[in-house]
Amino acid sequence: MRGLKRKLSRLQRNIQENHHDFPTEFHDGYWYAKIPVGQTFLMDIQQNVQIKQSLIHTLLDEAKRLVELRVEERMRVVVLIDLPTLWNSELLVFQDEEG
Repeated sequence: MRGLKRKLSRLQRNIQENHHDFPTEFHDGYWYAKIPVGQTFLMDIQQNVQIKQSLIHTLLDEAKRLVELRVEERMRVVVLIDLPTLWNSELLVFQDEEG
């Protein structure tokens, strides 16, 4: 696939820019952000395990960064991985353990 390295770099940059600060607006006790990449790209990489792993690691790294930014220990940061396509993958932050 052409431009793969560029697309992965852009994805990582978009995730970091979109979540620079810890979320402050919660709806029904949680905040979420979908993976910022097009479905066409995800369908094109279905056979490439290394790229899929890179996307998953990007989400996990962002979750780790959000954990470090959180102000209250009771807030939970979760990564939802939707296999095999990754299309519905997202970052979630719950306001409390019961969320």
